[in-house]
Amino acid sequence: MIICEHCDAVYRSADTVHRARLLCSRCHCALSSHPPLQLDAVLALTLTAVMLFAIANVFPIIKLELGSEHTEASLFGAIVATWQSGVPLVALLAAATTLVFPLALMLLTLYVMWPLRHGRRPRGFVVAMHALRWTRPWSMIEVFMLSVLVAVVKLGDSATVIIGPGLWAVAGLTILLTLLSTLDLHALWAQGDAVTAL
Repeated sequence: MIICEHCDAVYRSADTVHRARLLCSRCHCALSSHPPLQLDAVLALTLTAVMLFAIANVFPIIKLELGSEHTEASLFGAIVATWQSGVPLVALLAAATTLVFPLALMLLTLYVMWPLRHGRRPRGFVVAMHALRWTRPWSMIEVFMLSVLVAVVKLGDSATVIIGPGLWAVAGLTILLTLLSTLDLHALWAQGDAVTAL
């Protein structure tokens, strides 16, 4: 079933895989405003996001040079440093929104999309889809990116700041996760209903 988000009209499930735009007959608002689901494109975006996530956690985001002192931190290193500075609650929140939920979003997308790409519906498809819907709003890597940029600007007067490859990876990851968060779940449900279960 498809429910209009504007007037709550209920429709039987339509073929959202091959139709780019569905309109509500009552209020004429879009039921599905996303382009047709391209499984190959979504898989490519997700795999690229996983690679950028790995780069952001391995390579330094920024390097600070203050006199003879040199400091650098990766995404994971920044969370560890926050924990060690005596604010574990902030560190846990940062870990959840910049590590756990983005990784869960990418892995769930891969888990659902890879079998669908090969004409199969994965085991636990319904549970995975609900988990994917629940995870999407909690992936907040863009907030981390904004805070790093603010810190770079503020530290620029007192220390030499060198942008590391990790920051470029976080920037790319922010864009890709935003694109993945706009994935039309109605079309994904329809794609899952159209194939056989594993």
